[in-house]
Amino acid sequence: MATSTSIQGNTISSTAKGGLVVKGEYIRGFNADPQYKSLLDAATKRTDLTPSIGTELEGVQLAELTDAQLEDLLALTAERGVVFFRNQNLNQQESLELGNKLGPLHVHPFIPSPDGQPQLLIPDASGRRDIYDEEINRKGGWHSDISFEEVPASISILQLKAVPPTGGDTLWSNAYALYDKLSPEFQRFLETLTGVHSGEGFIRLAERSGQPLLRPIPTHTEHPIVRTNPLTKQKGLFVNATFTKSIKELNPVESDLVLGFLFDHVARNHDTQVRFTWTPNSVAFWDNRSTQHIATPDYYPYPRYGERVTVLGEKPYFDPNSTTEAAVKEPIIAALLEQLELQKP
Repeated sequence: MATSTSIQGNTISSTAKGGLVVKGEYIRGFNADPQYKSLLDAATKRTDLTPSIGTELEGVQLAELTDAQLEDLLALTAERGVVFFRNQNLNQQESLELGNKLGPLHVHPFIPSPDGQPQLLIPDASGRRDIYDEEINRKGGWHSDISFEEVPASISILQLKAVPPTGGDTLWSNAYALYDKLSPEFQRFLETLTGVHSGEGFIRLAERSGQPLLRPIPTHTEHPIVRTNPLTKQKGLFVNATFTKSIKELNPVESDLVLGFLFDHVARNHDTQVRFTWTPNSVAFWDNRSTQHIATPDYYPYPRYGERVTVLGEKPYFDPNSTTEAAVKEPIIAALLEQLELQKP
């Protein structure tokens, strides 16, 4: 049986200010096999798309995962950031059922959903691409899903139904590696800081598009700038150019300088990124606690849309006893170097 914290009926309510309140928290993946045996035995092929982030699995149908395989997938995703599957053909009900196995599902206050299915998002579906791109991508578009919520996303599951003949790729970045690239002194400084996140961009979108909001959107939510992933116990950067607006402990000038550096740090470190080219019915399954992502808006006039389920996780926290990805990988790299040395003629 999966391990979870004290979830109480997976119920979610909304505060007067718009923040979601989850009764309890729900975290799965603790019962995974260390080698992800149930999941990888079912796959016909595993391909790690870069050394840092991103894995593609073939021969697996998400709608048919056993509980043990789902535990393995969550743990693998916490390690690799994002896992890709092609030729899935999940229908809307199957997508919702998969998400519900992982925890409470988010209802977005602005992005449209099918009638009667508010927990299923359809990004890019309704011709507001010009407005959406201008507003959300004006700072580069990198983001962790719904980080403006008090309890933001753990897992997102996106299946694209319509794919342009070229363009429309999505990039993900490894938050663990981004943290590891910083100097120890700067790491320690960031560990003392709090980011202020806001969904104000969606408020402006609603005003410009004439579409009413489903509920108020939080405009001041505080999260640690360095976040611990509960599955890996590793530290990662948790700021993003779309929703992080300021740093609580700094004055506005200092805050803008530090955030500007961190946003640039995310965008320019290509060795922490993976780029995925979609095909119809491909699915991306990612961990928002340790990644950021950005869609590439280069596909006009072709359509590009899909269906996304967003799972709520835990309130972000920083554990000072967290480890780093670099520390975890150090003995693995040392063993590989030794093996390569032995293979030399």
